[in-house]
Amino acid sequence: MMNEPRTSLPDDAIPTPEQIKFARTTLGRTQEGMAKLVGTSTASWGRWERDAKIVPLKIFREKLVKLYNYAIKFDKNQDAKNA
Repeated sequence: MMNEPRTSLPDDAIPTPEQIKFARTTLGRTQEGMAKLVGTSTASWGRWERDAKIVPLKIFREKLVKLYNYAIKFDKNQDAKNA
């Protein structure tokens, strides 16, 4: 369950480290698994989760936004099932 409602990001947004980690943990994946999914290294994924000053390239940002928005929908569906 979430403390505050999450909203979808626009396609051109730059996800924060917290949003990147939310997507990964909500979908139940490891950093390595998510890195493979978006086509980057595990080290890059880890840096994106830890440091807001490191901004992923546009091609990765687009994928991260899609994953984050999907994770929000997934989380809402899980909450509805558990209610």
